[in-house]
Amino acid sequence: MIKNYKEFSINESGEVEEHDDIVDIFTDMIDDGFNLDVERAFFREDGFLRENENTEFKIPGIKIVLRKDDQSKLTEDLTLSVIGYIGESIDRLSDLGEVIIKELNLSYNPPKSNFRIQIYLLQKHKEVELSDKDGFYDFIATLRNKFNRLSNKVTNSFTIESGKDEVILVPKEGIDSKQLLSATKSQLKKFFDPWHMGWRNRLPYEYTYDVKLDDNKIHLIYKERFQIDRHNRRIEE
Repeated sequence: MIKNYKEFSINESGEVEEHDDIVDIFTDMIDDGFNLDVERAFFREDGFLRENENTEFKIPGIKIVLRKDDQSKLTEDLTLSVIGYIGESIDRLSDLGEVIIKELNLSYNPPKSNFRIQIYLLQKHKEVELSDKDGFYDFIATLRNKFNRLSNKVTNSFTIESGKDEVILVPKEGIDSKQLLSATKSQLKKFFDPWHMGWRNRLPYEYTYDVKLDDNKIHLIYKERFQIDRHNRRIEE
């Protein structure tokens, strides 16, 4: 029986270009009550992942998780049915990249069966061009962390993308970046300028960058990083 789409959830990720293709690939499992989570990630050659890229985790890809609590006992027929779903889906998913089945957990905890499947999709053909500037990826990680922890008109108006030696603040639908440019510069100073931080929140580094507005996107052109002492003075090497 085909279930109404309101009876299950799909955790959508606006950062995953192939999201609709992945939903289509796993439609049979979704119709059977599986919840689907799709998240962008970056991988090493050995298949380990992290949320953001750096010189070690540089292969773009996708983490896919399928979960379901079934009210029936785990039987041979039910197990073969789930494995059949997975096999067919993996065949189609391999057209999008290298597939790694990270977890395949089929268990029975009375009174229901629990299924959890985790799949990594490595897209080596999309490997990013990496920066060789010292501190660039720490700069990105710091910015992402602060955006995730703070909710205001700036952090709620942009998503973060990265390029070679730059971070790009991409406006959400309906946002005019020019109108927020001044507020964004002020927010960035609070994030990165040591003189705008209390001593509890002080970073061990000062990052320098230029800000440029282009095609309704705000580009942070990364320059360099300086280590600072407890008085916010740069430490000369």
